[in-house]
Amino acid sequence: MVVGPSANSPFQNQTCPGQDVNGNPMATDCPTPLYHQIPGSHDLLLLGQSGAEEDLKVAAAAVDGGIFQDKSEEASIDLVFDLLTQLQYHTHSEEGVQVCDEFLQGKCAYGSDCPKHHTVLPYHWQLRDIASHTWQGISEEAQEHLERLYCNPDNDQVKLRYQGRVFPLDLNSMTVYDVEFNQVRRLSTASFTNLGSKFHTVWKYYCREHFGWREYSEAVVRCIEEASSRGMSEICFLMQQNRYILNLREGFQQNVIFGTRRRIIRRPLFRSPILLLPYLQTLAGLSAPIEKAQGPVSAQACFPALSSSSSLYPETWISMEPSQDFVQVPVSIEDKSYKTVYNLFHKTIPETKFRILNIHRVQNPYLWEKYKRKKEYMSRKMSEMDKILNERHLFHGTSQDAVNAICKHNFDPRVCGKHATMFGQGSYFARKASYSHNFSKKSKEGIHYMFLAKLLIGKYTLGKPSMRRPPSQSPADPSSDLFDSCVDNWLDPQIFVIFNDDQSFPYFVIQYDEVGSTVTV
Repeated sequence: MVVGPSANSPFQNQTCPGQDVNGNPMATDCPTPLYHQIPGSHDLLLLGQSGAEEDLKVAAAAVDGGIFQDKSEEASIDLVFDLLTQLQYHTHSEEGVQVCDEFLQGKCAYGSDCPKHHTVLPYHWQLRDIASHTWQGISEEAQEHLERLYCNPDNDQVKLRYQGRVFPLDLNSMTVYDVEFNQVRRLSTASFTNLGSKFHTVWKYYCREHFGWREYSEAVVRCIEEASSRGMSEICFLMQQNRYILNLREGFQQNVIFGTRRRIIRRPLFRSPILLLPYLQTLAGLSAPIEKAQGPVSAQACFPALSSSSSLYPETWISMEPSQDFVQVPVSIEDKSYKTVYNLFHKTIPETKFRILNIHRVQNPYLWEKYKRKKEYMSRKMSEMDKILNERHLFHGTSQDAVNAICKHNFDPRVCGKHATMFGQGSYFARKASYSHNFSKKSKEGIHYMFLAKLLIGKYTLGKPSMRRPPSQSPADPSSDLFDSCVDNWLDPQIFVIFNDDQSFPYFVIQYDEVGSTVTV
């Protein structure tokens, strides 16, 4: 278990002998004098304790959830005590102790007697009190915030706020400069995979280049982890016809021929509580689901006047007042849609730099009817495969003041040109959230807004700035069908432009902000 780089080595051993950071068997022919040939190139540049009252609430929730159904009274009481034992969090002051993987899975039989740490998450941050020489856990919200910052290799130093004081934390030496605290440590699970576990720590290694941190490939990481498990201080390897030495004790990479040294660091892969929630059996995993607004009902219940065409509306929609043009419904983190949107968004936007605040599902019956009719119309001449490829889920960055207008009136191609018209004078959508982020204007409160929209792309062609509509599929034929959309690249399109608002629907609204550099502990 690593609590941060020590004075002796920036990479303390966290692996099980014979296994790499991901738990895979490692080769035994990795002696120090030999060079490892690394295939491929490196082109990637990376520009509190819970009280008894809370425990009883969780136990009660478990009872309501049906855990004790079909059990005798005596057996149920035993299970309640077992559950309360499971919910007893504790940490140890000794170094080198790991977070109990079994506890996170709800399988630890030792309870309060377990020699490992029992924490809510696979990681846990603590501050060392100077006067008492004891370790104190930071708040639950601060746990995730500080973890995000630590997992970002760009962060060498961050600030902590405690009781009105703001003081610096060096993430490399794990040193705190304050009158009350002097150190911080990070408790974590083992870095090798236990059978069936989803909570092991995955480490990433980075080398400092001129313009940012370059992440090492898995092949290099395997060599580093193997050397670390053997207690070796350095390894040698070949990459792109160059020979390098990695000094694990002092934390640098050196070119054997030119002698150039570059700093190397290790940081963990961020594990979001949102994605861990279905697997955690700690307090976080047993928390009651967030109540959905008015609860999901069928489309017929939502729109009784339209019962003959009830299948027209998604089953996830809730009831609306007839006078409402649209509603934005909060999506629960337990909802499968939340995880889907979360993963799509963070596929290109780092979790260590931005965090999703909430996601809303947009309900607009009028726009949905138009969209579905257009989809049915376009499908008439399509093969089954084309029908599948026709509908995409793409991103659209916007500003706070435009959100409600889009939810009510849809994306308006006539308002094009506000940001760009390089591929046509229409509404722009992107496959990558990172591209749409460039057009998401931050509000006064520091919040960004982005839509994940449904889009009917149909047949597309390369767009031009002068296009106010898609060109004809057969220019020589005046009655020829038009293309349905324009793109930035015909072979591998990343940007799609549509010119008719019935080809889009504002599906979800994502609110997010930047991860701040000051953590309130």
